[in-house]
Amino acid sequence: MRKLYIFLSCLLFSCASIQTLTGGEKDLAPPKIIKTSIDSGSTNIASNFFRFTFDENIGTSKVNELLLISPTQQKNPKLEIKGAQALLTLNDTLTPNTTYTVKFNGCIVDVNENNPMLDYSYIFSTGGYLDSASISGYVKDITTNLPCENCNIQLYASKNDSIVIKIKPDYIAKTNEIGYFQFNNLPTRNFKLVALKDGNNNLMLDNNELVSLAKEIYTGKTIPDTISIFPFYHYVDYKPSLLNTKEPGILQIAINKPLTHVAHLYIDDSIKVYQLSPSRDTITYYYQPTQDTLNVLITIDTNQFSFIYINRLSQYIKPIRLITSNFNGLTIIKSNYRIKGIDKGKILLLIDSNVVSATDIY
Repeated sequence: MRKLYIFLSCLLFSCASIQTLTGGEKDLAPPKIIKTSIDSGSTNIASNFFRFTFDENIGTSKVNELLLISPTQQKNPKLEIKGAQALLTLNDTLTPNTTYTVKFNGCIVDVNENNPMLDYSYIFSTGGYLDSASISGYVKDITTNLPCENCNIQLYASKNDSIVIKIKPDYIAKTNEIGYFQFNNLPTRNFKLVALKDGNNNLMLDNNELVSLAKEIYTGKTIPDTISIFPFYHYVDYKPSLLNTKEPGILQIAINKPLTHVAHLYIDDSIKVYQLSPSRDTITYYYQPTQDTLNVLITIDTNQFSFIYINRLSQYIKPIRLITSNFNGLTIIKSNYRIKGIDKGKILLLIDSNVVSATDIY
């Protein structure tokens, strides 16, 4: 009996081996939108608040870098996450009769495996129709001859040559791993197109970033297939300075060396025509003075220099002085201001305290 008990005990213990538990296959599916507060493709939209409901709980990743809204917002939008909902608020005033596109571009991820939602575009219009123009192409890094991944393609409505270093673009898209980009639902019009490898994500060109030559495009036509970008090196060789002029209405800027690049002069954000000295080292701008302070911006090549020009108008206002003299029986009256006209009816001429007629004045 003892031998049988030992045999059964060994048999029972041999069945109690430890097995590793598995959780099934790894979740590779990105979150999906199942409902929106306003249907994509809607028109005549006045609301700046949008709710997106997903099929699972979500989180965010690199929102400031990845979230794309066109036309570009000057004020950063607000994206809040509450469980399986994303709440988007546009802080800019919506432009009338404009088609807007929202691309999450990987900034929405699921909370379990951080799978990003990539290929989704949400579209709405503040007018009665959706714009339908589109452009696409590829971007190549000319230094490596490889596709430029995650490059910005920036569209500007302005025709200013230095626009890429001054303001954010009107529309933006990003390239994928093969350098491909595509814009949809654009207005049919002319744009300036620039490709930019934006290292600091400020949507403007900075030193040592890669950039293409600016190109004029029309969204109703096909653009060249491939755009090349190259390094931009920002050397500040020029050092302009304001000169202290003694006359009102004259602004002068001295430059440390002759200009060999294109220079633009902006006064209070308005571009102005100026005169360049024969030695090409002094800019002179003539204007009608109406205020004491001017905001001055000068761009030389891709360099920007800003000044505040203060020239008090009150220092040029002097009291009127009259000086009299006699010559061959004539009384001559001189003024320190140029005389534009004479109203004889308002002249009182006294000689030895006696009023004398002033008819012979010329």
